[in-house]
Amino acid sequence: MLFRSPRDIVILTPDVARYAPLVSAVFEQGRRQRQADGWGASGGPRLEVAVADLGLRELNPLADVLVHLLKLVESKLTVTTLFDFAALDVVRRAFGLKETDIDLGRAWLGEAGARWGADADERARAGQPGLGLYTIGFALDRWALGATMVDDGMTQWAGIAPWHERSGDSDEVLGRLMELCNRVQHWRTRLQSPRPMSEIGRAHV
Repeated sequence: MLFRSPRDIVILTPDVARYAPLVSAVFEQGRRQRQADGWGASGGPRLEVAVADLGLRELNPLADVLVHLLKLVESKLTVTTLFDFAALDVVRRAFGLKETDIDLGRAWLGEAGARWGADADERARAGQPGLGLYTIGFALDRWALGATMVDDGMTQWAGIAPWHERSGDSDEVLGRLMELCNRVQHWRTRLQSPRPMSEIGRAHV
């Protein structure tokens, strides 16, 4: 194939979003100087590339966050859907969490008894008994009690047993995870509440 410049080359792939970061990493870095062994220039020359047909969610990570949040509003809340949202890079970094922290939170919330539903009201709206047991809110209450009450195996508050099954040096991670979960529920509640179009922009800016 004959071509006069790199602009004459077109690369086609059925999954553009998957390969777009690799295209930038390989072709746009240019020649780099090896620092460890002093060998000199490595890598290839920088090439001007353009990736087309990316969707809005690939071009703007915040748009992807919004799409996931709207899905949370429309569906029942579970440990899986909550922490799939929390695992988004933009969300995770906003709360100062690492990927391993998200895995811990997913496990801890399940161990604290969370199954589905944010609270008793969400269970009732789904046609189930309006009980708060084994909801996300129930598990978060157990987290909070476990962080503030002694672990004597007997103490309860309002019939809820504290959850203590974690290491003592994880209070900061637990606090960040609780803030994230509570913030998600706050925005789910606001987005589920009917309001005039004139108020929507002001409410969510």
